[in-house]
Amino acid sequence: MSSQLQFGAIMAPANQEWWWYFDQTGAQVAQLLTQNKAMLTDINAYVIDNTVKYAVVMAPANRTWWWYFGQTAEQVSQLLIQNKAMLTDISAYVDVDHRLKFAVIMTPANQGWWWYFGQTAEQVGQLLAENKARLTDISAYVDLDHTRKFAVIMAPANQEWWWYFGQTGEEVNQLLTKNNAMLTDINAYVDVYSAETTLDRGNTKVSKEENWTKAMFAVIMTPANQTWWWYYGVTASELGEYLTKNKARLTAVSPFVLSP
Repeated sequence: MSSQLQFGAIMAPANQEWWWYFDQTGAQVAQLLTQNKAMLTDINAYVIDNTVKYAVVMAPANRTWWWYFGQTAEQVSQLLIQNKAMLTDISAYVDVDHRLKFAVIMTPANQGWWWYFGQTAEQVGQLLAENKARLTDISAYVDLDHTRKFAVIMAPANQEWWWYFGQTGEEVNQLLTKNNAMLTDINAYVDVYSAETTLDRGNTKVSKEENWTKAMFAVIMTPANQTWWWYYGVTASELGEYLTKNKARLTAVSPFVLSP
């Protein structure tokens, strides 16, 4: 059985021209941007079959912007200074060369903002309190020390909002109902769980460790003030059907790979 690519996604009514693609290399994304005379509004990197691929959302280019992939944190910082820019989207991933890399979208800096990486959830909470900030984008990844870390973008807190991590799709739905909220960002990731079972083989008991993967979500919410939809654990084909049914466009898409 091969690895299975699934998605978590947020949609809104289609009120503009837009495009989305997945299973693209960085070079292919660049070609599509030129072909469509477009700008990226969302980018997410994932590794499948030992290759880095990207799922992206595009819209007609109508402002100054930049995007980069395969960048180290130091390189991202240098590019921000060079462009006098701020991050609007970030995707952290461990590349096939076993180094932490980032795919990012930037625009000219026009407000207070912060970005961080290599943070635990507790540290993210401390930084939010310290900066009196809210999250605008979140990316969960397993760091080189094999622990769950987050890369985040923050802005000054000027509205009601919530964030959560380590939630199943069902739990996200419960939180949306509780808060009367809508999702503004979603990041799907896979956790591996282990359990030891004992098999009775006649006079012999054999212990066997079983591993399985489960999709979890880190999300950002704000009070619901428009029509929107979200879906999780869907294939690309199913996502396309929902887009057609709802006459919708993607505002965020997050791929995840479930291993057999």
